Amino acid sequence: MKLSNFLPTFRQVLFSSEDITKSNGGIYIPEIAQKEKSFTVIKVGQDCSTIKPGDRIVIMDGILPHTVTLDGDVYYLITEQQIIGYDRTGTPSKRKPKVTRGSQLQEG
Repeated sequence: MKLSNFLPTFRQVLFSSEDITKSNGGIYIPEIAQKEKSFTVIKVGQDCSTIKPGDRIVIMDGILPHTVTLDGDVYYLITEQQIIGYDRTGTPSKRKPKVTRGSQLQEG
């Protein structure tokens, strides 16, 4: 299947793992299995309310996402609820966040 044709469903998030490490024994260990749990979002399902393509996400410890091979490359799928944080600094934003009562950030 082609990446351009793949559409995640509902609240699924498709992300990539750029780095692959080779162990001393010759086993390839994808980044997803290493300590770093921050990844780049490629596509999101139509019901995702917070996460957008281009975001860097941090996932819960112990989460083993589903793997999908698209255009010969391996990608991963998790639900939006399994994401514990994200960074959108690399994506453009037209609005500046404002601080409201309770120190919660809101777009506005």
